[in-house]
Amino acid sequence: MVHLRSYINYVNGNRNKSIAVTMKRNIIFGLLTLLIPVLVTTPIQAQKPDTTTYDLVLLGSNSVPAVSTNGTGLLTVTLVGDTLTVQGTFKNLRGYYTGAHIFYGDENEEGNALYRLTAELDTTTHTSGRFPASKNKFKFSDAHKRFLRNGMFYISITTNENPNGEIRSQIK
Repeated sequence: MVHLRSYINYVNGNRNKSIAVTMKRNIIFGLLTLLIPVLVTTPIQAQKPDTTTYDLVLLGSNSVPAVSTNGTGLLTVTLVGDTLTVQGTFKNLRGYYTGAHIFYGDENEEGNALYRLTAELDTTTHTSGRFPASKNKFKFSDAHKRFLRNGMFYISITTNENPNGEIRSQIK
């Protein structure tokens, strides 16, 4: 009789375990059935790189030393990820346009040219023009980005009359 009870308890115990395992499997299967369509149809969002934009006004009074000129420039500088883009216009330079650069340097000092900008000039005057974004993209390292955030870059436009810069703006 003792063996029969042990056998019945053994069978009932295994049956209960078997029922519990089956219930767990059914619950997991049910949850997966509900979640898989959601997981499959939910798009994975790519992380967008940070974007920082600076609007600049280039003036002769910002040059070092200051220059008396009617020349002005309006530029937008945009950093997206590791790419810096410059676009905008300039007009009424006192001399003929000879170049434009992104410089490393503090606000009240002459710095070192790092990147040359590409301009499309007004062919009748050579004192006005524009910087198309498509021609003015530059790769920036992490160190460059730190200097940019700290206001250590500027853009200067040079002319035949002002080879050290006729109009300028700090990028900040």
